[in-house]
Amino acid sequence: MVPKGQSVTLWCWGTREAEEYRLHFEGGVAALKRPRPPGLVDKVKFFIPTMASSTAGQYHCFYRRGELWSEPSSSLDLVVTGYPVPKPELIFQLEHGQQLWTVMIDLFQSTCPGTPVPSHST
Repeated sequence: MVPKGQSVTLWCWGTREAEEYRLHFEGGVAALKRPRPPGLVDKVKFFIPTMASSTAGQYHCFYRRGELWSEPSSSLDLVVTGYPVPKPELIFQLEHGQQLWTVMIDLFQSTCPGTPVPSHST
């Protein structure tokens, strides 16, 4: 749950070989990003400046290597609330243990054992 008006950063994890990342929202493409610098990073971030009912919903992340796209990440359901609450940092993992993306909403963090905590830079 994210308070109305709060900003949200979505981290999409792939591989260092990923050439492009795609964020899907409710079945459509919401944003595309290319890692900077290419070949040196395995994640990108997508920023939602103001959470609203129009940005609440189901998100998925994909990455591309060459002509091949990855399978989608686990779905993330962002729910907007009408009042401020403390802001957690959440990390999501794929079933096979390969981390594909995270959602960062600041203050404290909740991680699974053995899950790397992302740095705050891309």
